[in-house]
Amino acid sequence: MMDPIRLNNQQLVQYLEDGYVVLNPSELDQEFHHRMFEAACLTYGMAQGAASQGAAPHIKVIADNLRQRIPDAELLLRSPTIDGAITSILGEDWQLYPHDFIHESSANDQFFHQDGNLPWNDRGHYRSHRPDWAMLFYYPQPTDRTTGPTEILPGTQYWTNDYELPDGTWHRGDPLGRRLKRFDPATASLQERDNYIQEVADTWGVPNLERRKLEVPCGGAILASYDLSHRGTRQEPDFDGRRFMYKFYLYRATSPSTPTRRSESVPVPQIDNPKVARIVERNWYWLNGETPNWDPSRNDITTDMLVDAGTDAERIRIAYELGLSANADDGIRRTLISFIAHNQEAVRRAAGYALGLVNSIDSREFERMMSDDRAPIRRATVLALREAMCCDQIAVDWLIDRLENDPDDLVRSNAAYALGILLRRNALDINERLIARLDHDVEPDNTNNGGMSRSTVRENVALALTMTQLTSSEIEKTLHYAIAEHDRYAKSLLFMAIRRSVRNLSEPWLADLIEYLADRRYVV
Repeated sequence: MMDPIRLNNQQLVQYLEDGYVVLNPSELDQEFHHRMFEAACLTYGMAQGAASQGAAPHIKVIADNLRQRIPDAELLLRSPTIDGAITSILGEDWQLYPHDFIHESSANDQFFHQDGNLPWNDRGHYRSHRPDWAMLFYYPQPTDRTTGPTEILPGTQYWTNDYELPDGTWHRGDPLGRRLKRFDPATASLQERDNYIQEVADTWGVPNLERRKLEVPCGGAILASYDLSHRGTRQEPDFDGRRFMYKFYLYRATSPSTPTRRSESVPVPQIDNPKVARIVERNWYWLNGETPNWDPSRNDITTDMLVDAGTDAERIRIAYELGLSANADDGIRRTLISFIAHNQEAVRRAAGYALGLVNSIDSREFERMMSDDRAPIRRATVLALREAMCCDQIAVDWLIDRLENDPDDLVRSNAAYALGILLRRNALDINERLIARLDHDVEPDNTNNGGMSRSTVRENVALALTMTQLTSSEIEKTLHYAIAEHDRYAKSLLFMAIRRSVRNLSEPWLADLIEYLADRRYVV
């Protein structure tokens, strides 16, 4: 097997700036791509059979079964080009999240959206500006404008829309244009549909925002930021074939400590998009395990500008400038912390990301927000502690307390996710407390999105456990909950946590057995 082929500097900057990079795994031949195409056809045929018997084909056949039903999928993921690109973004210990799918294009259009951060558009945590998550799109046939290619909005991966509702609940998915007048594509002409799609893209409020339809040769792939705005486009009327896209979710399980790109440490290359330049620069150095050598922040940026910004693109740009300035200006730092309790959701969110650039924050500065009786403020406080990497005892104890006692589901799931991020680079004595939350009597199901009864909190607790080393006794307790778990995503992640920990503790044969069982957990 060839060594992974890492992204070069130009490819890495393109990924960080535009949100994607196109890959051509030339080591996989046309026979391989033909098998993957035929496997997709067979999978959809099985789905039609399941539907005819009253079963939900997206759950029973297509979703979450790809590596089990189609063993060649593993060869794709571990091919040097694909593995090397993923490693460049997510590190050598990257993990495959247990949700995947095959999409087939049709005469219908999708509208621009960001995928939900849990399967089936459930919401479990704030999006990350660091490269913690990615999506892989693989096309086993030539894909051009006639076949229904994927269309993306470059550079939109660092922005998002408000989702909190006045009654304390929240929108689950993140479609663009949520506030536009309701549109029924079934009764609209193609021109009306195209006009609406442009209106949706325009809701980012960025003039002349580019739209790109990504055409790839047979076997081409796209590695994209998980949060990139994208959509599936319709087939042209004269296309009489089939166009499939395999989709995989991927995530980072360890924080970078050594270089993940091919060349030695070099300054970040030219960044063309000023709206995301600071974010790209931060991530460039973060991926290399380095502290950025920042140019001085602009002194004409004020905290009022963050509040008054008219778009998320502008607000996030300002937030990064303020985050840098806060290292030298204590007044800006205090204002950013106070913004965690601001009455505007977008301001709270931007302030949380800004605090991720502040070199040193004492979690006691969040005490007022920690005790706030409003769930949206507590949610934003979790984000701020996560982004600022606050690992002192006060912060960890508060996050554990929120996971165990907060009445708001989204606070609890955010707390579980934040603790996992902290565990990636810190040895915290919290594994037992996390494992205790897997009890269904303690943390019951809270969603049936996708047609399955699940728990967003247990799913994020299980995710956190994949980012830490479990002891033998902790593995035994986790296995007990994994066997009893009916949430396929929580169950899968628990087996992944066991697999990663067992490999460091046990005889190789036992680790191999656990890996075998973990990889074959859902086939129905």
